[in-house]
Amino acid sequence: MKTSITTILWGKIHTLVEFRKVLAEVRRIGYDGIGLETRLLPHEAIKDPKLVKKTLKEAGVENAGSYSTMKLDDVDWALQAGTPVLWVVARGDKTYQEALGVVRELNSRAAKSGIVIALHNHLGTRFETEVQMRKALADVKGLQVCFDTAHAEAAGFDTPRFIRDWRERIALVHVKDLRVKVPKGKVSFTKDFVNAGDGILNFRKIFGALQDAGYDRNLMLETEVIVGRRPAVVAKEGYDRIQSLLREA
Repeated sequence: MKTSITTILWGKIHTLVEFRKVLAEVRRIGYDGIGLETRLLPHEAIKDPKLVKKTLKEAGVENAGSYSTMKLDDVDWALQAGTPVLWVVARGDKTYQEALGVVRELNSRAAKSGIVIALHNHLGTRFETEVQMRKALADVKGLQVCFDTAHAEAAGFDTPRFIRDWRERIALVHVKDLRVKVPKGKVSFTKDFVNAGDGILNFRKIFGALQDAGYDRNLMLETEVIVGRRPAVVAKEGYDRIQSLLREA
């Protein structure tokens, strides 16, 4: 399995110079790739996605995927940025069927460009529970999954079973921990989602299930900004823990 990390840990990146520094840190730690929180990238990179592709190539860091809020234009942006996977978060006030319709259209458009649409199981959206995710995967041919470990735990997934049942449809795994078990409606994204190893998840069991399922794509560490700590230090801790857990699994 490859390891990558999302840019969310660094918060808003204001300039290409800052972006290059982030990529240099990511490469130095040992990550294979970067996950792009597009709204947090420098303004010029958002406006000209070809700059993203060029900057990543120069840094020697793989584009492991990008965030999408179900905007159809995200597919065109991803194509120019060299993004292979769009992880889709169904934010907004659409009904389940309306949201599913947009996901279906996104999936159809992306397929023509060779881009994978991976539906993110995300609290507070129309695709937060295991039942909702299973239904969406059954209803949309070719749709894949961005499986988030902490969101799944908070929503009560049977994670090993889900991984086993949908192993051929998992395109990306977001790795983060859950600090404590609380009702899913009470989860604080900034307080309860923590770095891998700082919470209650059994990553040996999760990574073991992924290995048994033959998963060989990205494990993408997704950690929020941690006040008072340098992002590179947190990123290194997460990387070391993932490597250790993979060895143990």
